[in-house]
Amino acid sequence: MSAIKTPAHKTADLRIQRALAKPGATGMKGLLLWTEAAFPRAIADQVLKAASKYTPGAGITSRVPTMASPAQGGFGFFGDASGLQLATVSVDIPDISFDTTQAISDATQAPVSPTTAATPSQPASQSWLADIGGAFSAAAQASLGVMQAIDAQKIFNTNLSLAQAGKAMIPTNPMQYGLPAPTANIGLTSQTEKTLLTLGGIVVGGIILGSLFKGRRARA
Repeated sequence: MSAIKTPAHKTADLRIQRALAKPGATGMKGLLLWTEAAFPRAIADQVLKAASKYTPGAGITSRVPTMASPAQGGFGFFGDASGLQLATVSVDIPDISFDTTQAISDATQAPVSPTTAATPSQPASQSWLADIGGAFSAAAQASLGVMQAIDAQKIFNTNLSLAQAGKAMIPTNPMQYGLPAPTANIGLTSQTEKTLLTLGGIVVGGIILGSLFKGRRARA
């Protein structure tokens, strides 16, 4: 565990505390509130997807992706773009005023998806526990390193047992164990992959059209 908390650690702490201070933050609902506040979206959304089977019609998530910082090596809405080579495109960007105070406030606001809101605060059933636990394990293994996934599973299992008993969650901050911040963009979602494929098609199409145009000019 980190001896000294960075501002990012403190922001995540406040985010988790606010989530667990919401009404009904015990049992099944408590676990989902903590998961949304404590883990990156790539992991939390898979848990919410599994939980949505028990709240039909509620939807999965209403959260908006956050832009990754340069230190995270990501492209925000496009997730982690490590190893990708994209064509440079010149774009005129208008001046945008940035409210730092509002940004900090947004980062500490615990998100609540429709699925979480519709989930009861009662003790979790065995089937619910199995589905939620399986979804978390698969998402952690797909999105994190081996040791990070193991640590994440240990942290998650503690509150999973409390959800089974219908109790309040322990406000554990996974960042203290070296896991990514809850606002970090990790992994590639299916939508991200579709977006990258679309962009790739546009770039390739532009190259082909450019080559045809040059060929016609040469023949002329």
